[in-house]
Amino acid sequence: MLVGFLCASQVAVALMNWLSTLLVRPHLLPRLDYSSGIAPDCRTMVVVPTMLTSLAGVDRLIETLEIHHLANRDRYLHFALLTDFEGVQITV
Repeated sequence: MLVGFLCASQVAVALMNWLSTLLVRPHLLPRLDYSSGIAPDCRTMVVVPTMLTSLAGVDRLIETLEIHHLANRDRYLHFALLTDFEGVQITV
């Protein structure tokens, strides 16, 4: 009975997904114009979450972050790494 219920639920989800694509038509979202740069009130920070596993990995992360920064030079666009060490357990 459990296997039958799982199969029926999968079929129901697939059917609802298919019906929603038929019933709901997509519409365009408003676009932001950053052709002249990012406005000061739209200051943005791109944060990349990652785990620190080795020194070579850290060097690769910093190099990648530098490439992103150099490819997207804007006064109000900042990049950061949100890191943690692999295998660290916190006890409360």
